[in-house]
Amino acid sequence: MVAPCWTFGIANRGHFVSQMYPSLDPPQSANVRFFPGALMRILRFQKTVISYDGEMHYDTIKGISKFSDHVEASKGTLLISSDFLTAAQSPEGDYLYTVTSLKDNLARFKQKQDAANDKWVNGEGKTMAYREKEDLLTVDGNAEVKIIENGNVTGVATGAKITYDARTEQIFVKSAGDAADPAKKTRAMLVLMPKADPLAPKLKIVD
Repeated sequence: MVAPCWTFGIANRGHFVSQMYPSLDPPQSANVRFFPGALMRILRFQKTVISYDGEMHYDTIKGISKFSDHVEASKGTLLISSDFLTAAQSPEGDYLYTVTSLKDNLARFKQKQDAANDKWVNGEGKTMAYREKEDLLTVDGNAEVKIIENGNVTGVATGAKITYDARTEQIFVKSAGDAADPAKKTRAMLVLMPKADPLAPKLKIVD
């Protein structure tokens, strides 16, 4: 198990740093060949920095850390924010991050996709889990995920549970059923925004 470290930053805001797969030494990394679309995947080997305004409890035996109050976890282009976060480290050194929010708040994430343009995936829900090893984000409870390209929303997915695979950049949406009352079933939805009409600026209304 890899030992993390933590420090205290400006305005007494706590900082916790974890490193996934620190055994990736220079000879191994020198064999990596970068190709278009590979950069975001390489970022999963970067360190994770967790900042928080409240308290942090680290169990050195179980490898579990708990954070509270305006918690933000960043790793490469991935940013996760919420009220509470638990980081559980496996014997192999990777982490499972479980994120929860207060009653009236939501857990949120955003990450840049592999694309030539400025393309992001933004998501929110009551709870969230990020599996570092699989690069998998799962959002539960009034889940919503948006695709944003160059500042414009091009797609919106809503459902009871949404899973975002950051490696393949695929989104899986699941509805919520009610066995006692099928009428209460929560349907999942995907809205795809149309592209802007290139002729729209040229149209004029003539009286």
